[in-house]
Amino acid sequence: MKIRNKMNCSQVNRGQRGSVSIEFAVTILPFFVLLLALIEISRFMMVSSVIDVALTSAARQLVVTSAGEDLTSKLQLTLSELDLPLLDSSKITVEARYYTSLTSLADGSGLEDFQQQDFAEFTLVYPYQALFISGQIDSFSRLTRFKRTILVSLERGTSYVN
Repeated sequence: MKIRNKMNCSQVNRGQRGSVSIEFAVTILPFFVLLLALIEISRFMMVSSVIDVALTSAARQLVVTSAGEDLTSKLQLTLSELDLPLLDSSKITVEARYYTSLTSLADGSGLEDFQQQDFAEFTLVYPYQALFISGQIDSFSRLTRFKRTILVSLERGTSYVN
């Protein structure tokens, strides 16, 4: 009797080994999909934060050092010179609109060329390329390009020193 019990236990163990392999194969795919999605979401959030910080610091640096000048090309140059992690600085584009007053800003009646206006609205656009789900994400324009806008008050004839 003892020999039969040992044979039954070994047969059961062989059957369990096969089921463990099948369970592993079934669960590993969703686990890796979840892991890659988590990495992509983390990278997306990191790129978003880097863009926000880059635009804010570059705009501040230019306004402090170059008040009263057209800052669009200088802002583009400053952003391209920054060492930004996860970003290709050559793909960053900067657009600007200049406003004479808050009323013209509210109306949206700004100009694209600088003529000593008091307010500037800089818009930074950066195309985002997903690592793992690039084909599926392309249909969502809000996820394939970052667009950040910052409003800057330009003070005439004032130069600040750091």
